[in-house]
Amino acid sequence: MDVQVNVTHTSTSDDGKYTIYHILVKTGTRSFTLQKRYTDFSTLRNELESLYSDKIPYPFPKKTFLRKTVSDKRLAEERRIELEKFLQDAINDKVNIKWKKSLPFREFLNLPPGAFSNTSEATKERVNAAWTLSSTKNDEPITDVTIWIDTIRETKATFQEARSKIFVDSGEARKGLILGRARFEGLKKGLEVVTKEGVIGSGEAKRRLELLNSLEREHRDLEVLLSSVSSNPSESLAMYKTPLQQTKKQLFKGRVIGEPQETERTRGQDNQQLLQMQKQDFKNQDQELEQLGSVIRKQKELAVAINEELQLQNELLDELDGEVDRVGNKLHYAQKRVGKFT
Repeated sequence: MDVQVNVTHTSTSDDGKYTIYHILVKTGTRSFTLQKRYTDFSTLRNELESLYSDKIPYPFPKKTFLRKTVSDKRLAEERRIELEKFLQDAINDKVNIKWKKSLPFREFLNLPPGAFSNTSEATKERVNAAWTLSSTKNDEPITDVTIWIDTIRETKATFQEARSKIFVDSGEARKGLILGRARFEGLKKGLEVVTKEGVIGSGEAKRRLELLNSLEREHRDLEVLLSSVSSNPSESLAMYKTPLQQTKKQLFKGRVIGEPQETERTRGQDNQQLLQMQKQDFKNQDQELEQLGSVIRKQKELAVAINEELQLQNELLDELDGEVDRVGNKLHYAQKRVGKFT
């Protein structure tokens, strides 16, 4: 995923006490703006250095006590340029990639786990979908009427993708069902809140309840189908089984290399009949080769799917490893502070 970051301009807070830096983030076709203070940038740098017990190699603007960016527009512009370069240096660094791939850096820019991954686009999309669906608490009510509809559509698309993968990759299909089911409670509670507060009318509330019930029925049907596939894998995957252990004689039956020999099939046949028989044999061989090619293509697709799944698992393991390091460093810091008081 191509990530571009620019600190476009600055503004002053409503109370006039600090400067706000407006950050434009572009990720492919998506773009959004973040508002950060200098303190937020400083906290990010401290978290990164604490996480890896190393000094971050990119220049960072120093804090000044004699001048303030609120009253000094020139200082604010200088700091804007320096903070922009700090972010861009981290993103464009191809060697020290640990800084930009860390959880604090991605959280600062509101980026998904696969933002700086080298995996395929399909794998990144699965990571991003999981991150999007799990970025809020499962039981948190979705009260925004627009986000509620978007979540319904998003979850329905997740179920449709899971349905298409049930017979190919049941593990991936199960993951899609889990991600979709995680949103049910938030959707239910959100609908109850907006209905009770009168944000939507009774007709709209009824329509949304039907959408939610339809989604739950689809989830239930997919669960039953997936359970059936898991319990009868040989029967469900019969379409992918083709006789691969054919011998050379079976695959190229009727074709003789070297001096022609009379066989039971050719005995009593004239030249025209032999020619017709040979054409039919060639046709049968072409069909068998086509079937073999189809099997090889399916095997390749399965191998690619397994490879992408392994890449995805590696991404998640890296994410977990970074989070463990981060928590461990925080715990070590807390223990040091407790030691000062004892």
